[in-house]
Amino acid sequence: SSAHAEGGSGQGRSEEAAGESRQDPRGKAQGCGIGQEPPAEYAAPAAAQPSAARPPAAKYKFMGYMGNPNRKLAVLLDDGEVVLKREGETLGDDFVVREIRFDSVELGYTDERFKDEKTLIPMGN
Repeated sequence: SSAHAEGGSGQGRSEEAAGESRQDPRGKAQGCGIGQEPPAEYAAPAAAQPSAARPPAAKYKFMGYMGNPNRKLAVLLDDGEVVLKREGETLGDDFVVREIRFDSVELGYTDERFKDEKTLIPMGN
């Protein structure tokens, strides 16, 4: 009788040991050891990582303005070429002239993502 109980418990142990490898195959097959990728359920989805989009850098130099104070014409340099623009006009593909001041020009962006941002270019820079 005791042999039967021992055999039963021995049998139970072997089933239990065999069951251990079956109970958590994820932990053994997809462990996160050195050099292993974490399981898919723990990996952050690519879409969840926000892209840190930044507005383009202004490459223009503001040299001053000319014309009537009510309709100023900004004088800018773009790689040595003179560019003349009024307030509200686009400058290249990325910028719009928001305000022409005595000593600077304020540029906005044509891209809707940056509609509330601005760049101030001081005279001579």
